[in-house]
Amino acid sequence: MLLLLADVVVAEALRALESQVLRLADLQRAEWSARQDWQSQRQLLQDQLAMLHKHGAMLDAALAEQRQESAEIAAGNAAVATELAALLARLGELRTALLAQNDALLVLQRRLPPVLQRQLQDVFTRLGRLTEKEPDLAALPGILQAQLSVLTEVEQYDHGIHLAKEVLPDDGGQRCEYDVMYFGLAVAYALSANGARAGMGVPGADGWEWRWRDEWIPVIAQAMAVARKEQPAQLLRLPLPPIAAEPQP
Repeated sequence: MLLLLADVVVAEALRALESQVLRLADLQRAEWSARQDWQSQRQLLQDQLAMLHKHGAMLDAALAEQRQESAEIAAGNAAVATELAALLARLGELRTALLAQNDALLVLQRRLPPVLQRQLQDVFTRLGRLTEKEPDLAALPGILQAQLSVLTEVEQYDHGIHLAKEVLPDDGGQRCEYDVMYFGLAVAYALSANGARAGMGVPGADGWEWRWRDEWIPVIAQAMAVARKEQPAQLLRLPLPPIAAEPQP
């Protein structure tokens, strides 16, 4: 009886031990499988981490390049802004100079012979509008071109002898037609149509100023005949305007 009981106890113990061994084997297999999975995941994570480091380095390089380009663009923009400011300042100085030149031309207009004033009337009308409103910078080339056209015409006129017919007032305010001969812009000589009056004119602040002398009739008439090529060229003693006295210091 005791032997039978002992056999039963031993059998139960063996079954329990076998169960423990099987459980231990299952745990070992599970641990090995988990270890395999972890090693596989670890390699994957390491590969992904290496990829992230690579992409991070590429992004850092791209960001550094972008910052460099931005710095160069900012420097370029600053240089352009500086040049633009300098250009605008020079254009402002040019506008001031052109307006001063314009005022001088409008003063000169009153000193021009009437025939030349009529010839340049449209240009002077345009230049006169500049006194009403300061021009935009974009208008400066057109203004400069207009001023140069006036100066060119005036210079050409000043280097020649010109004949014209004009209505002039004499000392008594009587107006009649005269043949006028301009020696550039320096002096002019007038002879009435009937040859009874002769005068000499010089440009003044408000137009041409005339002096009338009957004794000038022969020489002025002869000079006009030479200018019209009705007589051969010859030396003549035309009256000259008095030399203005130099201002005393």
